[in-house]
Amino acid sequence: MKKIFVLLALLSFSVLFAVDLPRSISAKCGNVELRFDARKFWNINSIIYKGEHMTTDFTGSHYGMTYTVPGLKGFIGSGHTETGVSEVVKSLRFVIDGKETVPAEKLPEGKTLHMEKHSIIGNFDVIYTLIVKDDVIKEITRIKVLKTTTLSVIYCFMHPWVTDFDRFYAFGGKEPEIRQNMDSKDRWYMGHKNYPVIALFNSKTGSAVASEVWFNTPNDPSFHTGRILRDCSVYRKDYFVPFCNTTLVKGFKAEVAAETRFFKTTSDNFIKDAEKVFPPVK
Repeated sequence: MKKIFVLLALLSFSVLFAVDLPRSISAKCGNVELRFDARKFWNINSIIYKGEHMTTDFTGSHYGMTYTVPGLKGFIGSGHTETGVSEVVKSLRFVIDGKETVPAEKLPEGKTLHMEKHSIIGNFDVIYTLIVKDDVIKEITRIKVLKTTTLSVIYCFMHPWVTDFDRFYAFGGKEPEIRQNMDSKDRWYMGHKNYPVIALFNSKTGSAVASEVWFNTPNDPSFHTGRILRDCSVYRKDYFVPFCNTTLVKGFKAEVAAETRFFKTTSDNFIKDAEKVFPPVK
């Protein structure tokens, strides 16, 4: 078992102690089941809704936040270790129905789940917050730059949806909406354009998922904020790109957020129902 420090903050005081974390931590909240794995530095590694796997579950499908820099081969962050720089988890905290819960292989089931993780990811101090309530997953990533860094790209909220999703709909921003079937031929969609909402549909089961992302830091044209969806044989991976081809100076802070909702629909109603889940801004 890998030892890390877990920070328990109760009311006005906190206690720092070491605990042996299990290799996997599973949580169920309403119809949503999540798993966090040690090999992925306790990022999400599985999302199940009403017993149906929504995301892939294999070594190469990383979730969370990662980044690349010019001249370095590979990624830093999430489950990536190929550069020799890995995510360092400083604290991990779970609260279920308002009650602090020591991390365990299987957490108590509740109506609300609140998870907070503090990490150092290369040159970034990162606080990741996850909240599950009423079958909605909300994620917030707060970033502070520890050392001025020239970036190729940062990805946040990487969700590797299963290949059973065969249609997607990107909408909600200033860009023209995209409606597209997917065929697992390793295509990249949207080219870093800013689409707040992406919805995916499984025509066999009628299951659908939609995620909206937003950037809580004043936008700067140099950031090239955008979204990417990769369609390949192993997943339909959705990436939010808050920064691309830019330099972030020491002390800079940013906050990005995502909200994910699940729904049932039909082929004819997919577009309309996706817009009910996340109504486009007119």
